[in-house]
This record gives sequence, C-alpha cells and structure tokens, in this order.
Amino acid sequence: MKFKTDLLDKREFILTMIGNKLKKIRTKKGLTQTELSEISGVSYIQIGRYENNISKPTSKIIKKLADALEIPTDHFFESNEEFVKIKDIDSLYQKMRDLVSDDQSEVLTIKKMFEAIIFKNEARRRFQ
Repeated sequence: MKFKTDLLDKREFILTMIGNKLKKIRTKKGLTQTELSEISGVSYIQIGRYENNISKPTSKIIKKLADALEIPTDHFFESNEEFVKIKDIDSLYQKMRDLVSDDQSEVLTIKKMFEAIIFKNEARRRFQ
C-alpha cells in the first residue's frame, strides 16, 4: 500500500502548493483577500481557507481565481524551488539509477535532461 500512500502525499503536496501560490500571487499583485473575492466571485473566507490549506479548491474555482489574477491555471501547478528539497531529488535519482542502470538509452535520456536543466538555469543566472 506504499504506492497509494505516495499518491496521497503527492496529491496533498500539490494542493498545498496551490494554497501557497495563491497567497503569494495575490499579495504580489497587491490584492487583499476581499479584493480578490470581489474580482473572482469566490468568497474571501473561502480564499483564506485555500491559502491556509484548510480547504482545497475545485478546478472550477482554480479557473475563477486564475482569471481574476490574470494568470494561466497551470501557474498554480508549476514547480517552485521553495517546495523542492535536495534529499527529494537525491531519492528520485537513486530510484531512477536502480531502475534504468541496464538500459543505456534511458541513462542517456536522463543525462540529457539533467544537462538541459543545468544549462537553462545557468543561462537564466547569467542574464538576470
């Protein structure tokens, strides 16, 4: 049953990420919960519940909030460095290594992915 637990943990993680991102984006845009409520049609009490991870928004509510904040809905689901821990990456790397060690084409694909991510981030740092 570990697999089911892992899926629940990931789902909970994603839903928590939505609440955190909602608050971050709202405050960055200089909006109060009441102002966002007026723009989106979602109650300010409910917005507070989402931001504090007490309640989880439906996809319809996520769409309303994204429209009100003038962002794409997928912005709520994008990876964010504040949620990623090095130990998580190390753990994934170890699992991948154990699974694909015999298949050189998969190892090469993983290597290229790592290189692309490193290149992208180095370029971003140089041009900031």
